[in-house]
Order: sequence, then C-alpha cells, then structure tokens
Amino acid sequence: MRRATGRAVWFPGLAALTILTGCDRNVLDEAPEEVRGTWVTDAPAYENRAFTIDAGQITIERGEAGPVTHRFERIEYQEIGAVVQYRFHHRNEWGEQDVFQVDHMEFPGDILRIKNQPRIAWYRDTIAVAGP
Repeated sequence: MRRATGRAVWFPGLAALTILTGCDRNVLDEAPEEVRGTWVTDAPAYENRAFTIDAGQITIERGEAGPVTHRFERIEYQEIGAVVQYRFHHRNEWGEQDVFQVDHMEFPGDILRIKNQPRIAWYRDTIAVAGP
C-alpha cells in the first residue's frame, strides 16, 4: 500500500503563503523623498561610483563607462521591521525588464543597501531635486 507524501497539505500551504506575501507590497507613482538623492559609498571597489534616485528615474555613475539612466515603470515597497525595501522596475540598456532593489534603513544613519551588494552601505551625498 502506498503512503501519502503530504503533497496535498504542502501545495495549498505554499499557495496561501505566496498569496499572503504577494499582497504585502505597495505601489508608488514616484520614488519617495526618503530615497531621493545621490548615494555614495566608502567601499574601495566603488570609488568614483554613485547613483542618483529622482522621482521617476535612477542614474548610475559607472566610472569610466559613464552614467546610465533608467526610467521607472513601477515602484513597489514593503516594510520589513525597521527596513523599507524598494523595488524599482525599469528597462535596462538592452530593453529588458529589470529591477533595482534597495533596502532603506534610517538607523544607524540614512543607509541604502543594494540587493546584490548587501554588505556595502550607501550613504546620502546630496538631496536630488525632483524632475520636471
């Protein structure tokens, strides 16, 4: 006789978790003031690098490669304890869908951490002026 594997309980549980966590994201029309501005880091690997978040776009300074600007198509945010996670949906330089994700922390100090560089802290350099 064959035993039940628990799939009948596992799948509905996963579906419920997906639905619940998917509903936690909020959508914004433009980047909030909390993350607008130019962000720099003291990490040696990113010397002469910065990024600027304006109301509707991000400009990334890539050193000798020059800057690249991406217009936001959608902005989502989610509060996770003392951290607010922002997901800036845009098209990359090849026209493909992409996401620039940062975690914003106000303590200690005003810090952003980029998803693929979680150990590097980015600090506000100046406050960017919203576009026209």
